[in-house]
Order: sequence, then C-alpha cells, then structure tokens
Amino acid sequence: MFERTVTMNSLGKTFSLTGWKVGWAIAPPHLTWGVRQAHAFLTFATTNPMQRAAAVALRAPDSYYTELKRITPLLDMKMMLPFCEYLVKEEKLRK
Repeated sequence: MFERTVTMNSLGKTFSLTGWKVGWAIAPPHLTWGVRQAHAFLTFATTNPMQRAAAVALRAPDSYYTELKRITPLLDMKMMLPFCEYLVKEEKLRK
C-alpha cells in the first residue's frame, strides 16, 4: 500500500492548533512529483517563529501525545497554555 499512498497532515491537525499553516506530505518518490506541482500553486509564507515552533513540536515526546489524547475533548484556549510553555522551554534549551 505504501507505494501508492500519499499521507498529508498539518501541525494544526496533529497538535489541535487551528490556524497553524504548517503541513507536510509523505509519499514514495514516484508520487511526489504531483504533490510538488500542486504545492507550487498553494504555497504561502509561514513566519519563522511558527516554523521553529513546528520543529520543536514535532520532536515532542510520546508522553505529549498521550496527554493530548486525554485532554482533547476538554480543549479550550486556557488548555493551550501548557503546550505553548513547552515550546518556549524547548526552544530556550536548544540555544
């Protein structure tokens, strides 16, 4: 199935961060041509801080996903604060 599958996702969907326009596609090389052609007409600029936050978020430990799954039904803006604090802390540790 891998040889005929294109998987697309986004930071907004994976981390419940509506509006974070950072996404990706995973596919075997023979399928990526079409993805790249479509991408050429759909690209827009994402700010550097959002790109850096995306890189940090994608390195989150498995425990983050376990906790996200637990709290997803309860999410509201106040619940996003721990995630944002995590991103800030991780970025500071990398410097």
